[in-house]
Amino acid sequence: GGFTFFLPALLEAKGVAGLAVYETYLVMTAAEVPGLLLAAAIVDWAGRRAVLAGELLCSAGALLSFRAADGHARLVASSALTYFFMVGAWATLYLVTPEAFPTAARATASGATRLCACVGTMAAAPASAALLGWGVDAPLLAQAAALGACALAAACLPREVA
Repeated sequence: GGFTFFLPALLEAKGVAGLAVYETYLVMTAAEVPGLLLAAAIVDWAGRRAVLAGELLCSAGALLSFRAADGHARLVASSALTYFFMVGAWATLYLVTPEAFPTAARATASGATRLCACVGTMAAAPASAALLGWGVDAPLLAQAAALGACALAAACLPREVA
């Protein structure tokens, strides 16, 4: 959530403005489809926990590559990679969540986790805006660190779910 909210400010700080911002969004959102397809294709083969951890870790890496990128083409590629992996991670998370709870509590637990995700997404915008006051890299580093922590948590799930 936070990356897309402050992407225009990041692009502007890196010298990208006007129509090029919309081109970046177009390519970035188009990367969602292959990201979903890849996650769907490998989740049963590699396992949900491994795919979720891998997608989150790759998302963090893509954010760091955006931070290091110079030039519009590299910025587009790194933002597209970020979305490619983030959407795959979300899709895998939607598979893992209901399977992680007993049947009797599944609907309530899944709803509660979805509520937490929505609140977190809403909080990402003002948190990112506050971090922008510390510099353009601050939100990227914070989100990459959070994604890395989530990847570690996903890798440490107590059991592989079916």
